[in-house]
Amino acid sequence: MDNFLNNKYTQIYYRIIERAQKRLKPSEYTEKHHIIPKCKPFFGKNTKENLVHLTFKEHWTCHHLLMKMVKGIKKAKMYYAFRRMGQLSKNHKRIINSNMFERIKIINRELCCGKNNPMYGKKNILSEESKKKISKSLLEINMVLEIKE
Repeated sequence: MDNFLNNKYTQIYYRIIERAQKRLKPSEYTEKHHIIPKCKPFFGKNTKENLVHLTFKEHWTCHHLLMKMVKGIKKAKMYYAFRRMGQLSKNHKRIINSNMFERIKIINRELCCGKNNPMYGKKNILSEESKKKISKSLLEINMVLEIKE
């Protein structure tokens, strides 16, 4: 808990996590969520104790809360994670609510499942050179974020 500010958002976050940990895994589609994020400077582990199954709405809500539970570089990391979920526009002004997020995820999952997935039946099509270029660009982005700290 020392990773997070002691505020109402942290309390709400942990109530959602505790409720999810106590229940049986829902029959609906869920997503795994790291309770303590894996990224630097949190260094959460990829262990059973640090993972929980959340519904789409819970997952969206938890990532939204995480942005309000931290300061500094941690806040930048959580904004980045939330934006990667597709919730936040580049100028940070338009936020999709959890109901919209759930509908989008369910429809997208149905449309891109199995044979509808454009990568269905294809092997890894990236060359080693392409993989190295992608890796290098991601490292550069992380370095820029760390410098802004």
